Amino acid sequence: EIRLVYWDKVAKNLDSNKPFVGALVEAEGVVSVYKEKVQVKINRSDKIKLLDASPPKTPGIHEGNVSRISVISKSMAGKTVTLRGKLGEPSSIKSGVVFPLSDGSGTIKMVLWDRKVPGNERDGLSKGTKVLVSGEITDYKGDLEIIPANAQSIRIEEGSGQ
Repeated sequence: EIRLVYWDKVAKNLDSNKPFVGALVEAEGVVSVYKEKVQVKINRSDKIKLLDASPPKTPGIHEGNVSRISVISKSMAGKTVTLRGKLGEPSSIKSGVVFPLSDGSGTIKMVLWDRKVPGNERDGLSKGTKVLVSGEITDYKGDLEIIPANAQSIRIEEGSGQ
């Protein structure tokens, strides 16, 4: 697995050739390292070709193993976990919003990027909402975060007062 990176000028010319999670692609670009991860930067839209355009499996809730926030550690960065908790006061960030998520054992930042969970899909979320969320654990500037892949990775639970 390797990360493919391209900017808006490339993306707007991809049309039906736009890659998606789970797609098999062929790509040509410049190999580099960003934040200790190898990536391939694509500079032209004709350098990406979809080889298999089967629809991806949509990431969603992984209910089988709900973790307590207190057990989440920096060593889990890059892993996908499922947490249950109550949302705190949201704060806006460039290209998204952050909710503190607490479960009585601890608190973690739940980062909702606009490109993954657009504003209209966040409408049911507010302070006090109880959620079940699956997402990737990241360590950003020493703070642990959970980042859901899409809106289907967040479920509002009963008794949220919503």
